[in-house]
Amino acid sequence: MPEPEKPLTYADAVRIKAEERQLAPQLARIIVEARDGGTKAAQIARDLHLTEGRVHQILRAHRDQ
Repeated sequence: MPEPEKPLTYADAVRIKAEERQLAPQLARIIVEARDGGTKAAQIARDLHLTEGRVHQILRAHRDQ
């Protein structure tokens, strides 16, 4: 049986938000690499908690660059 998750602290939230700011500018590259590696857009969307439409939008924008 898995152990219950421990509650996050304020310090955890600060660290997560800082990591989120680092992720944002790299997200398109990460999504493109995942797709190029064989991961379907629907799976990327589920894994990253995005809509599939948003994933396709990011992929199109990257392709058009």
